[in-house]
Amino acid sequence: MIVEKLKWKYRKDGLLPTIRALVKYPFWIAYRTIAEAPMRRKYARMLQRGTAQERFSQIYEENLWTSGESGSGGGSELSRTEQVRARLPKFVEKYQIERIVDGPRGDLNWMKLILPEMDVDYIGLDIVPTVIERNRQAFQSDRIRFEVADLSKDPIPSCDLVVARDFLFHLSFADIDAYLRNLAKTDYRYVLTTTHIVEPGFENSDIVTGDFRRIDLTRAPFGIDGDAPVESFQDHPEGHSVPRKMILVRKEDMPTALTF
Repeated sequence: MIVEKLKWKYRKDGLLPTIRALVKYPFWIAYRTIAEAPMRRKYARMLQRGTAQERFSQIYEENLWTSGESGSGGGSELSRTEQVRARLPKFVEKYQIERIVDGPRGDLNWMKLILPEMDVDYIGLDIVPTVIERNRQAFQSDRIRFEVADLSKDPIPSCDLVVARDFLFHLSFADIDAYLRNLAKTDYRYVLTTTHIVEPGFENSDIVTGDFRRIDLTRAPFGIDGDAPVESFQDHPEGHSVPRKMILVRKEDMPTALTF
């Protein structure tokens, strides 16, 4: 990870700034260890909460994903969403999308910028009631609405497109399995979701829901065929140390459960 970050720094800023960053690195690590200790303790306590709703509510209330721009974390910042903001309106037109279900929605940090461009009915779902209430107060209209939902068990409304960005990599295998089984009951045409670009030999690992790890949806236990996506695009800034992409998959090509 450190080597990849240095490569990114070198490509972005050149040799001398990279050398300076390398010299400062041990001091930065020591400072960060001390400064971030309280947040790490909060994060550890969050993972011990009893339900997914409690965990994600604490993440938002205490900004445990540490973004200064979005309660949904760095992946929802404008600098990290340029590609999806450019591509989603084009997909709506190309695939004649009339209704979008977006879940988990989080705050509307980037989606609010492109909703006016799209002639769609939009439903944003999230497990955190306070997030949904803020979105209702700020953005709800005749064609835009928000509902509290646990996507692993609550009914997902019928639609043309399900947007599930930055979602599955925060869930345990058991909760992903429950989500896929629940999603299979929904009448939809496509799902747009996140998968990571990984090295050969990568294996998907399990976590406690609310945490994070990289996932490759084309490897066990997910089982999406590598040729299944009808569209895909890079969903990270150039040179980012954790590369990933968005894939657009037809319902018939989505797994209905994990293969343990």
